[in-house]
Amino acid sequence: MGVIRFMLALAVIIAHASAIFGLQLVSGDVAVQTFFIISGFYMALILTEKYVGKNASFYLFISNRLLKLYPIYWCILAMAVSFSLFSFFKSGAVGSEKINGLLTALSNKSMTIPTFLWYCMSSIFLVFQDWFIFLGLNADGSISFVKNFHTSPNAMMRFLFLPQAWTIGLEITFYLMAPFLVKRSNKVLLGILMVSVLIRATLYYFGMYKDPWSYRFFPSELMYFLVGIFVYRFYVTIKNLETNFINRVKLIALPFVVILTITYQWLNQSIAYVAYPFIVAFLIPFIFIKFKNNTFDLKIGELSYPMYMSHITLLILIQKTHIPILQSIGTTTAIITILFSYFLNELVTKKIEKYRQRRVTTITLAN
Repeated sequence: MGVIRFMLALAVIIAHASAIFGLQLVSGDVAVQTFFIISGFYMALILTEKYVGKNASFYLFISNRLLKLYPIYWCILAMAVSFSLFSFFKSGAVGSEKINGLLTALSNKSMTIPTFLWYCMSSIFLVFQDWFIFLGLNADGSISFVKNFHTSPNAMMRFLFLPQAWTIGLEITFYLMAPFLVKRSNKVLLGILMVSVLIRATLYYFGMYKDPWSYRFFPSELMYFLVGIFVYRFYVTIKNLETNFINRVKLIALPFVVILTITYQWLNQSIAYVAYPFIVAFLIPFIFIKFKNNTFDLKIGELSYPMYMSHITLLILIQKTHIPILQSIGTTTAIITILFSYFLNELVTKKIEKYRQRRVTTITLAN
């Protein structure tokens, strides 16, 4: 499913920059929710087939997930902070809104020292970053609920150097729950899914159906992770079947998703917004069976996480350093992000990945 993850990462870049060679792909929120389904599928897969026997350790699972997230994130966070500090010392408040915003909040005491330490902890370890979307600073240093961080000048989300990392904070919450959820029966999972849908419907009823409530609130987003678990169970059901229907779907599944992703911009948006993640969800098992051992698919999929984490920093760098634009800012950002992600993957991810896999293999051999 590497090609799908790569295209979804491109969709997020487009959402934050501009079209790539005139293509819009799916909207950023739809891309994120589809990522959640894929995440649910993979967590069910590895918890059922990899972290079993003596590997069935909650600590091993969580620490290995964090080892996959943190090294890349820390490299990009260090780059973002360094560039912000350089811009601030070179041009002052105009050079870095993040640094200036933090210093202003600390100096006027709207951000207290405990809040600042919490902010630092969350910025480093990713946890609770999704909470920052719904919290804001008050003049007296207290923290209050924010209905829409886009319109709130003191929303804590505005202080994050990598604001897109809120999705990873939400992912970590799911990782903590995944070992429990994967062991539950279909009936129990369906009940939890219905509660998540009910929460979403309630928010919609009270007029909270736009960003950030449409795709950033964990209780209502949990449904997508759970769909991913059900998708894995569907995969288990069909993976050894060789019917004409299954074989035909395996052949057309990936091309269909690619075409659907590209043509999304010309479809009825109301229908496509709801339908796209679930169409992809249905086709995931067929695509996984067909391409799970495909080297190209695996390699291009590895780029999706560093692309997602680095693109906003690179976009800002392109804008502030006046790098020549090729075709559009979106195209330029995409090309630079892909190249940057490739080298980051080669220099960091591959070395960490060997260690991650060795941790699991060592325990397996000891069994």
